[in-house]
Amino acid sequence: MKLGILGTGMIVREFLPWLAGPDCPFTVQALCSTQRSAPVADEMCEQYGIPQRTTNYFELLQWVDVIYLAVPNLQHYRYAKVALEAGKHVIVEKPMACTAAQTEELAALAREVGRICRRTLETPQVLSCKGMTTLLFSERPVLRAVFGMAGAAAQGEVSGDAVQQFCSPTAAQMILCDGMGTGRPAAVDGNLAAELTARLLKAGIPAELAARLVNVALALKSEEESGATLDLISVDLYTGTARLFKAGAAPGFLVHGGRARAVGDVSLPVGILGGVNGQSRVVHLCAGDYAVLVSDGLLVDGTAWVVKQLELSAAAGEAPAQVAKTLVETARARALRTGRPDDITAAVLRLENGG
Repeated sequence: MKLGILGTGMIVREFLPWLAGPDCPFTVQALCSTQRSAPVADEMCEQYGIPQRTTNYFELLQWVDVIYLAVPNLQHYRYAKVALEAGKHVIVEKPMACTAAQTEELAALAREVGRICRRTLETPQVLSCKGMTTLLFSERPVLRAVFGMAGAAAQGEVSGDAVQQFCSPTAAQMILCDGMGTGRPAAVDGNLAAELTARLLKAGIPAELAARLVNVALALKSEEESGATLDLISVDLYTGTARLFKAGAAPGFLVHGGRARAVGDVSLPVGILGGVNGQSRVVHLCAGDYAVLVSDGLLVDGTAWVVKQLELSAAAGEAPAQVAKTLVETARARALRTGRPDDITAAVLRLENGG
């Protein structure tokens, strides 16, 4: 499993030698620090061979399966809650609050406020400033999202496909962008489109407007033609309403009630024309349903086999990571037989009961 570390304090310096050693069950994938500690983080990454570094916690969550929180005690609750809502495993040195009594007090308070409001509430966040303490309550979502992804490059280790998966306070978001061609130039376009789209969605920009802005960014990137498909789904975790938007993307798949179906038609990628010829649709999903985004390299033999495989995976209750892995491995074998290799990626979201 890929491990991400938040913080660069003394405890990190103490256990990094073991984490980087042969006996550690984790792969240290990324390190997140403050802007002020960025030079220290760079030094750690270089010394211990950590491939990715960021100052954005949400970005860290996209890269890893497990989060280790090496921050002051008062910050444990806030960061642990965000990681858990994103479907990550969390390792914390100390409790989420300063004492066990405080943790239970917060939980009891949430239950009492929820009884009064006739809602199920999360344990509140505690915000203190200049002697004033504020308790921030939020209703617990009816649903929660579990993510998984897998990919294989057409040649070498560089893929032109890029995936972003994250949860905002009210919705689960999944993005897949496929840069034109293969190799490093395609990877630049794909990652630029996915990263920019994710940042715009986190800022509250609607999908259609985000697509237009990404289109402009790719068009201005260079004088050479560049482009990337844009495929995204946003699921309201309170209602199950899912909004899909596609621009040039391969058909996606939905599994509802155990039955799978392909969704989406052909359109031009972003970055090719002055405008965006995208397609939007709205569907309703519930607990147990899957949403799957794929790059066109996975559909070398069409969509029928994917539909059958997804129904088998759904019937077996497979985790999203396993579903994605099976799709990519099967597509890779089919592509080798046909002699038409391409970057292959599958991104999977499964909804579960939030209670």
